Amino acid sequence: MIILLFSTTLRDEALRSEYQVMNARTCALAEATPGFVSWTEYAGDGGETLGIIEWESEEGLRLWRDAPEHAEVHRSGQEAVYGRYRVRICQVIRESSFDSTAS
Repeated sequence: MIILLFSTTLRDEALRSEYQVMNARTCALAEATPGFVSWTEYAGDGGETLGIIEWESEEGLRLWRDAPEHAEVHRSGQEAVYGRYRVRICQVIRESSFDSTAS
């Protein structure tokens, strides 16, 4: 499994609604891409957002990353919305879980 961590801070909080529209487009594109597993976001202190996007393999991630619509949204984000962002691509080495509600 491949995990993409995407942390962003906006140029100005007034751009939050524009960011949300861009983010919804990007998420919908990811969901339509083979190999997509999940997309989760968290809001941090100081306006930072952390997205955790899971992929079955690097191939699915590449398909999404290289999609023309994704490139367009990414470019417009750099030009007008993001103050800064950081992308980290991680490979899951080991995984374990616990669920107290499981039978």
